Amino acid sequence: CSPNRLIENLMDGIVVIDHKTRIVDINQTACRSLGLEPLQVVGKPITEVAASWQPVIRQALANPNQQPACEFTQAEHLYELYAAPGPGGRILVIRDMTTHRLIEQNARKDRDLAEERANRLEIIKNLAEILNQTLPPERALKAGLEMVARQVGAQAGWLLTLTPENKAVLSAGYQIPAYLDIARHRDHHWPLCACLREEQAGQLNEPIRVFNCERLSRTKDLSQTLPKHHLSIPVRASGKPVGILNLIVPAERQFDASEMRMLALYGDQFGGAVERVRLFAEVHKMAITDPLTELFNRRHFFDLAEREIERVYRYGHPLSVAMLDVDFFKKINDTYGHQAGDQVLQAVARISSEEVRRIDILGRYGGEELIVLMPETSHERAVLAMERLRKAIENMEIETTRGPVSTTVSIGMACKGAHASTELHTLIEQ
Repeated sequence: CSPNRLIENLMDGIVVIDHKTRIVDINQTACRSLGLEPLQVVGKPITEVAASWQPVIRQALANPNQQPACEFTQAEHLYELYAAPGPGGRILVIRDMTTHRLIEQNARKDRDLAEERANRLEIIKNLAEILNQTLPPERALKAGLEMVARQVGAQAGWLLTLTPENKAVLSAGYQIPAYLDIARHRDHHWPLCACLREEQAGQLNEPIRVFNCERLSRTKDLSQTLPKHHLSIPVRASGKPVGILNLIVPAERQFDASEMRMLALYGDQFGGAVERVRLFAEVHKMAITDPLTELFNRRHFFDLAEREIERVYRYGHPLSVAMLDVDFFKKINDTYGHQAGDQVLQAVARISSEEVRRIDILGRYGGEELIVLMPETSHERAVLAMERLRKAIENMEIETTRGPVSTTVSIGMACKGAHASTELHTLIEQ
């Protein structure tokens, strides 16, 4: 062995033996695995000094062409043993696979959990479709609001629901005053009234709040003959605020204890309905989204792409398609483990989403392949866009559970001219 003892720098255990299986050299990693002291074993037969390893060592020496020669468990560690010809004898390589296998097992568990969640959501989606065949959840909220408004004699009403960011959006309306119509636009959130602020903070403890609303009394759309009162019903699900049901009622309208309890029950019923609407939206998102990359899945990509192709044919505009393939992805999985491979694919999907335009359609085609459809894009412009994306991925350092990883992608492209009649599948084949 060289004076620098190069084998000490190797992560694997190395044992050099002569033709009589006597130990010529051994590194510290092998000593720890075999439970040996190097100064006490050099020159001795390995099958004698490592008695507990004797069967697997004999098996490795008897099967030099089998790689690995054997796989076994010792002292709660999983090992692979390799044997190779060496100068005047053999070289044994002892590789501890415990951590590697644990990472693989965890990655498999994560994938199994994700698949199980997707399957459950798919089942829920099918059930939701059965339960809402004649009335979609959004229409159910509107129909329920109109029914409650008629029951209490309200002149107008609206249901506000809280987003995960604790902002209010209009989910249903009944004869809403025109000056509040801005809330119908999804780019705007509903103005925060006193009741809504209290409900957001979980402080609207009274089941019903009735008060004279100055803002509503100035509304010209409502009858001016009577003062308007604002009836606010907390909407909760599983004890948590999810929205508020507001109704405008005449000032003389009184509610007895029985009606107040009924109004509180209305709020509870709307809470369940709001949860069903949210669940339906989540299920729909899962149905069209790839769970790993959060891009459109292949089926939904083709649905959107076919519509875009039809529009392009109709108006005679250019269109380009690009396919991205992560280079040597199998090598990444083999080297760093499948969990790290998933993280690399997620990073590539994320930067691709950031680089493409909002009008482009990006999806996961399968495996490590992504596909992007670029409407209104000539071949030259598409090349520039994809080269910019390729460089961005090439320059990116991806943090994984196994440390930083760099990767590159190869991109194939095809373009439909302004007056060509190429089909989508033909462009993809090209």
